[in-house]
Order: sequence, then structure tokens, then C-alpha cells
Amino acid sequence: MQMIQVLCQYACSYKPRGRYNQEEGAIEASANSKIYKRDDYPPFVGRLGNCWKQWTREGTHARKTGSGATRKTTRREDRTIVRQALVDPTVIRSTIGADVGVAIVPQTISRHLAEANLKSNRPFRVFPLTLEHRQLLLQWCQARSMWNVTDWQKVVFSEESRFVLGTDDNRVRVWRCPGERYNSAHIVLRHTARTAGVMVWGAIAYDSRSTLIMMRGTLTGQHYVDDILRPHVGPFLNGLPGAIFQQELFKTSCVIFRLFHGRPAPPICPL
Repeated sequence: MQMIQVLCQYACSYKPRGRYNQEEGAIEASANSKIYKRDDYPPFVGRLGNCWKQWTREGTHARKTGSGATRKTTRREDRTIVRQALVDPTVIRSTIGADVGVAIVPQTISRHLAEANLKSNRPFRVFPLTLEHRQLLLQWCQARSMWNVTDWQKVVFSEESRFVLGTDDNRVRVWRCPGERYNSAHIVLRHTARTAGVMVWGAIAYDSRSTLIMMRGTLTGQHYVDDILRPHVGPFLNGLPGAIFQQELFKTSCVIFRLFHGRPAPPICPL
């Protein structure tokens, strides 16, 4: 019905929308009440004519399976394209096309990879961690693996986010399937050197959140204690009885641990 309405608007000189009477097999134009039957339409040319011929012949305008332009690559070359993206997820399309040896445009390579459920995404950026850091983080997670919803509702998470104002535009992309974001092959280590940027801090709980604080200057342990913990974290935790404060900034965690315990902090501070 929608196809006939579109064809009617192209074929007739009047602009009002037509309505299709399915029982009589005709289109009735609301402007002059003239009825156009299927055999009364003038001939069409181009794509419109092909759609109309298929509709009058088959009663549908759906594209047939296997129709369209022929493929420029063989099945073996298609597998080569997919294999290169799996071996090196950061490979660019021009490199894949040069290795395949067939004159194809980058859009063709993207379509072949999409058929294999591989799409271009930005990599997951993480801080570089040593083996000892990974082991301690795993132990922390295993110790809390049996926590239920009630236990996690008591935890207050805090996070520091730094927005870089430099030239890092994150143009590196990876080819991956959905659900593979955290695979080691799709992870890029973050830049840790000093660059121009803005850092903000915030904390969230199960049913509340703190205000967003902008940090100015170089963030040190004493700066974190004087400008974040005492004026903001303390009052926020006082309104949440039984809350457990969990924060992620490694360097300041060690300073805070030493201030409260009087001894050096372990590699991963249990705060």
C-alpha cells in the first residue's frame, strides 16, 4: 500500500495524498475523485519504473536475494580481510586493502568486516599496572565476590576525571565484536605524563551523590585531604550512616594511609 502511494505521487500531477482501496485494487485521489487502476498508469523510467514493474508482476517491491552489484572479492579474500582485523585490531582499512591486492574502496572493507560482526570502535584506555598491582586488585575483588546488594548499597565510590586539553585526539580505533571491549587486544594504555587539563572530583552512593568539585593546581596528598576529604567527603559521609568510602586515586591513597596509620602504605591501599 505504501509503495502504490509513492508511485501515485510521482505519476499524477496533483499534490494531495492518495489513499489505496485494497478491496477494489485502485487508488482514489482525494482531489478530484478520479480513480486510477493498475493498468491505467503511464510508463515509468529508471528505478521508479523497475519498482512499478516488479509490483505489478509480483505484488511486492522487496529486493531479491542475491541482486545488486557483483562482489569484487572472493570468499577467500573476504576471510583474509577478517583475519587481518582479528590479528591486528588497530589496522587501518588502507593497509588491509593493500595486503589483499584487490582494488576495493574502504567502504567495501568496512562492509565485509561488518558481515563478520566486526565494527570500528575506540579502544578502552587504562592506566599501566604492574603484575603486583593486578594480583592485589584481584584479591580485593575476590574478597568481596560474595557481597549482596545490601552490602554494595553501603559503599560510596569516588572518582577523579581529568580532561586533557592537549593534542591527544584519540584517533586510534580497533576492530572488535560487541562485548569484547575489555579484551587485552583492544586496550590502549593511557598517557600519564604532565599535560594541560582540568580535573574534577565526585562521589556517588546508592541513592545520593556529592557535588562536583573542580581541582586547581597540582593535586597532592595534602591538597586532597584539605580541599576534598575534610570539607566535602566528611559532611557527605555523615549523612550516610554505616557508609564505606572507596576511592581510586593511588598516590593520594598512600598519603592518606600514612596520615592515619603512621606507616607506609602497601602497593594497593585498602581505602
